[in-house]
Amino acid sequence: MHLAAADSTCTVALIGNPNTGKSTLFSALAGVRQQVGNYPGVTVEKKIGRMTHEGRRFTLIDLPGTYSLAPRSPDEMVAVDVLLGRRSDAPAPDAALCIVDASNLERNLYLVSQVLELGLPTVVALNMIDVARDRGVRVDVERLKRQLGVAVIEVQANRRLGFDELKAALAQAAGGKAAPPESPFPDVFGREVERLGALLAERNAASGQDPLPRYLVERLLLDSAGYLEGRLLSADDESVREELISARRRLGDAGYPVPAVEAMARYGWVSRVLDGVVTRPAERAITAGDRIDQVLTHWGWGTISFLLMMVLVFQSVFRLASWPMDWIDAATGAAGQWVESQMADGALRSLIVTGLIGGVGGVVIFV
Repeated sequence: MHLAAADSTCTVALIGNPNTGKSTLFSALAGVRQQVGNYPGVTVEKKIGRMTHEGRRFTLIDLPGTYSLAPRSPDEMVAVDVLLGRRSDAPAPDAALCIVDASNLERNLYLVSQVLELGLPTVVALNMIDVARDRGVRVDVERLKRQLGVAVIEVQANRRLGFDELKAALAQAAGGKAAPPESPFPDVFGREVERLGALLAERNAASGQDPLPRYLVERLLLDSAGYLEGRLLSADDESVREELISARRRLGDAGYPVPAVEAMARYGWVSRVLDGVVTRPAERAITAGDRIDQVLTHWGWGTISFLLMMVLVFQSVFRLASWPMDWIDAATGAAGQWVESQMADGALRSLIVTGLIGGVGGVVIFV
């Protein structure tokens, strides 16, 4: 990780679960100053944006929405590599911005716990706070800040609320150092990671490679499906594979089977962080959306609503739309007649009347 100088461009990576408003927040922060493409070698979308705050420039990297930084697919691998600064086609981030759904913190903080382990200065954007309040959920933001140990900013991405505070927090985080990450895993797991890391460091030193970050060593140990082994180990790394099997066996014997140990550790961490933070009503509040869903998903009223909607759509297409279609047709006809009255007969007049006016009119009528 590199620290950003006061006059340099800071790089911020946006990460969050799907449907937390991450893309909405990215678009609102970057505006029109964004570029979309693909990361080289994969079909994963690459979105880069720019923003400024008090004269300071920021590069925003919108990472693919994911529930976990446990690489089992190319998009999850891209997210991990970008956050660790392991991609040559993306700058190493100075800070991470985690976007979470305030109405579902229990699930969203699982990903936050993984981001914090990377050792990046981190800001948490508490989005959809209005949805949480509508459901009767209350979040003690100050307590959440203390128990997470990072800045937590309330925002409403769709209404651009809280953006000034968020930008200020990002500027402060990108110019500082992260606190040493605290692992949620038990000590026995940490010892196995250190043993495996020492073996991998010896292997990499012999081959002239850079050592693997501790986070990837953890992921190798937890990756019982073998995706990371295929990405990080070669066919000659039999000793490492044997050590992986032995380490997983020892963890299972100690009561921490792989990969279940991660869910046990991280959800235990989430429970401790949210202790006294979230207050829920005894009964879930009924919102306007819930009332609409009760009608539209009802076996009887839902079916009737669907049929009425289809009738409305077809009537709009075949009856209501006929009025503007007739107006457009009359306008193009009048324009064609005027051109005919002003020009002599010939190929140019035919091109303008039939090809240009008639063709454009036909397309507009269709639209």
